Amino acid sequence: MTNLTLCIESPELKSRLRAAALLMQANLFEVSLPQLLKTRKLPDHWILVDHGLHELTELIQLFRFLGKDPCAQIIRFIDEPWQTYVYHDIPIFASIVIPKDPLSTVQVLERLRKTKPLSLEPASTANNSNNQPALNPYGSELTRSPGMQVAVKQLERLRHLNVDTVLLGPTGAGKDTAAHWLHTQSGAKGQLVHINCAALPEQLFEAELFGVTAGAYTGALKDRPGKLELADQGTLYLDEIDSLALPCQAKLLGALQYRGATRLGGQHFYASDCRVIASTKVDFRTLIEKGQFREDLYFRLNVSQVNLPPLADRLEDIIPLYKALLAQHAQRYQVSVPHVDDELLDTLMSHAWPGNVRELSACAQRHVIGLDIGLAPSDSTVGRTLKERVAAFEKAVIDQALANHNGCARSAAKELGLAPNALYYRIRRLEPEATVEPFPLAAHSK
Repeated sequence: MTNLTLCIESPELKSRLRAAALLMQANLFEVSLPQLLKTRKLPDHWILVDHGLHELTELIQLFRFLGKDPCAQIIRFIDEPWQTYVYHDIPIFASIVIPKDPLSTVQVLERLRKTKPLSLEPASTANNSNNQPALNPYGSELTRSPGMQVAVKQLERLRHLNVDTVLLGPTGAGKDTAAHWLHTQSGAKGQLVHINCAALPEQLFEAELFGVTAGAYTGALKDRPGKLELADQGTLYLDEIDSLALPCQAKLLGALQYRGATRLGGQHFYASDCRVIASTKVDFRTLIEKGQFREDLYFRLNVSQVNLPPLADRLEDIIPLYKALLAQHAQRYQVSVPHVDDELLDTLMSHAWPGNVRELSACAQRHVIGLDIGLAPSDSTVGRTLKERVAAFEKAVIDQALANHNGCARSAAKELGLAPNALYYRIRRLEPEATVEPFPLAAHSK
């Protein structure tokens, strides 16, 4: 019999789920979010929630504290299609738009009945339960695009060097993956300590980063080490450092300059020999020009920089990466890898991917557990011949090149390694959507 834990606030949704569960003879365990967190124990079946992302922060932390993956067990009901949530730098749960009628609610529970969450074991044990090698995110089969090949070469060069590194790329492009890969490959004795700068209140920054001495403030009953101290002999990962307030940046600069600090309320300086990796989705120079980032901190951090391209610039990687993610999620959920037909391939190639690899991974996760992946196929992609698909791929590449150069065909031709006349011929034949800055053909024929 199927077991489900309901952590639902909406009375209407809760009533529908109760009725559907009764019809399907499923066991429901109803609990509020505070009660679930208070037990400090997680069930071994699906947990259904309808809370906001910020309200789930503590639940995510509980999963991680117990060595488990929150993405593998939480199903979140949302008011609108899930793609609007991919910009948040937190784990993407399998999300379902709230069913509007009893029949739809029954269909949702029926899909969940056919799958089961990842076995609640530590991540390292579960991932290798079938003695299968872990997915190499930078294997040659997954990094065929030129931009990603450049990034991988930089990462390969940096992995054994204990130098501070900046990871620049849009949300969901794989900055967290790169940070963990660099730490793992470095052979560091210490741990990787992750700080989400966007989620850290300015008032708590000093205590969180530097640590606290007992009696430093009301409620500080015992000594507590800070993230910087815990990262000794390891890696300090400053995620979304572009969101850090200026006063916090000044305090961080001093700690990085002297590679150590004093706990809040303490008197003794401690040293921390750690590598610092910082991620940002906005170029530091842009932030400096706007007065939102300290130039001296930029110079301190920016010893090396790796640019991670958006998925829209990695057309060659989309299909192999999607298939690899399907296999990975199928292993996690202990189900067979679903079939990928030509229509789905065309849909994947024609999508804009605003959420980048995170969005692609969420699509694969939904595909594996039997949910609609949420990418409606374009009418123009259904039933295409090979010639038409090749033309669509060529059009997408030219569109991206033109967008990279604000529609200037001359600059786009140089990037693509084509003569301007050859590119202009293809533009007229394929009619890309990007606005093209025209240039006279006669000027290039002389």
